[in-house]
Amino acid sequence: MNNIQLTETSLLILSTMHSPIHGYNIMKRIDEVLHPLMSVGPATMYTTLSKLVKNKLCAITNVQNRKIYTLTPLGQQVLESEIKRREKMIEFMKTQHKTWRTQ
Repeated sequence: MNNIQLTETSLLILSTMHSPIHGYNIMKRIDEVLHPLMSVGPATMYTTLSKLVKNKLCAITNVQNRKIYTLTPLGQQVLESEIKRREKMIEFMKTQHKTWRTQ
């Protein structure tokens, strides 16, 4: 399908785009669920959003002078692929950890 691998930050940001969303709300959603394990500051978030737009994984529109981000079809494909890839990695790590603990 595709060979794009997302950073943790890119993956988190794209996962918030199940509907059009403003940048501040992206940070807020991530913080509400993952604080204090992970946070995304404004500089990191907007730099990452810029890269995601450039790579056509999300689109940007201006609504009432606010930038709104939307997942593109390519972004949806990459997001789904990356989630599956990471799920396989987690399953592998779990089995390895169980093996290690029983030795």
